[in-house]
Amino acid sequence: MSIPSPAVHAGSLVTLRITVDGRPVDSTLEILSVVTESPVGANPSAVVRIRDHGTEGFPVSESSVFLPGASLSVSAGYDEQTDSIFSGVIVTHRLVTEATQGCVLEVECRNATVVESITPPATPVLLVTYGEDLYEMSLGFPKPGDVSGTVTFPGSSLAVPNALLELSGINARFDGQHVISAVRHTLQEGTWLTQTTLG
Repeated sequence: MSIPSPAVHAGSLVTLRITVDGRPVDSTLEILSVVTESPVGANPSAVVRIRDHGTEGFPVSESSVFLPGASLSVSAGYDEQTDSIFSGVIVTHRLVTEATQGCVLEVECRNATVVESITPPATPVLLVTYGEDLYEMSLGFPKPGDVSGTVTFPGSSLAVPNALLELSGINARFDGQHVISAVRHTLQEGTWLTQTTLG
């Protein structure tokens, strides 16, 4: 069976869904960005940024939705088909003002379960190819065969800690299968990028 490529979703519409305590958030909210991080040996986390300004006060912050202690889940995908990329509890509710974005509500979340290091499965979950779906990379090797660094590609929920990712089209030093030690998903302005840390 062929290894999936992030490029399979080229041209598809990114779909983002957020629920709080099991209920979808108001579809009229302007979600500026969502960033989730899942590193081996630490707790998964997420930051959701929402534009918050009204004719009177700050209605999103003043609502009872994004309060510390509430459970928050994030799903992402393409063309209305989504998979979970984060679930946790809201730990911080912060209101900030910025020169470019105006007033923004930042909701910080954390999952209580530490991502443990386990033996990866034998089959890679993704094939990322230079010149096709590898957008950015920063890779090195402290010793032959021990590659470490980061690669960024179109968003994919298949990228998870402890899984294998296969690189292709770079050169003999970096091509091959590598263990994912951390995953960062960034969704903003209708785009979704996944950055994996290898090694």
